[in-house]
Amino acid sequence: MFVPFSHTRLGWKTKSWSNMSTLQVRVIENKNKTTISIHQEKLLDSGQLHEMKIYWNKVMSKLEAVILKLK
Repeated sequence: MFVPFSHTRLGWKTKSWSNMSTLQVRVIENKNKTTISIHQEKLLDSGQLHEMKIYWNKVMSKLEAVILKLK
């Protein structure tokens, strides 16, 4: 189901890539918790998929550290 303004989609690439991927980010409320969902499409191969998994896991770890400091 599409909900207006529920997510953002944008083009994404690293400096080393020749291709452009599509990045989708959602922030989903669930009672007193929040889920941040990151979905990336149009990656060329499993190498780019692996590279992005590592990258987004690092980003989420940094975000988690910032949030925990705010508590």
